[in-house]
Amino acid sequence: PVNLPISVTNDEAIQTGNTHDRGKAALTTGSGSSNIDFAVNRGNLGLTGSDPIDPTYTPALKTYRLHALAVVAAAPPPSTGFLVKGSITSEVAGVKASDVVIQAGTGAQCNRVLTGYECVVSTTATSPRMTVNNYFKRNRDLVACSSVLGINGTAHSGSDILLNWTRFNLPKSNVTGANIVIKEGTSC
Repeated sequence: PVNLPISVTNDEAIQTGNTHDRGKAALTTGSGSSNIDFAVNRGNLGLTGSDPIDPTYTPALKTYRLHALAVVAAAPPPSTGFLVKGSITSEVAGVKASDVVIQAGTGAQCNRVLTGYECVVSTTATSPRMTVNNYFKRNRDLVACSSVLGINGTAHSGSDILLNWTRFNLPKSNVTGANIVIKEGTSC
């Protein structure tokens, strides 16, 4: 499953003091094999960590799978579950979708990929969720919306980056195209 037993970092591109990590692999828990999937663009866009600006960006992506083996005493949890994935885009000028951060809740394992996210939702999860944050523009109300994922509670918007976040309910089924869009406003 995503992030077990090996997790690969994909932090937002620009952080204070240039402290972000991308592509750093670390043992999270247990032992066993782990598939590390990644996609790269041949040109400079593959290095910048910014939103794609070239209409041929997606067709030019090359995908690869790296097989890694972590060896420690304890066995990892089972890798069964549903795959939920989609893109993350922004309709707001000056707000980069590549800066958006995701956090998995109980019952899900999520990973940020260059133009979106993917989550493995456990078959035994009771209320799997994912929180989206780190989107902000001064003097603007922003909200994260999805036509596929339901919002858990309400979307939060405010005058500080810490006040802007949205928690989504993750389905217990395989879903591709569960896209998220950052929009201006206080509701979807």
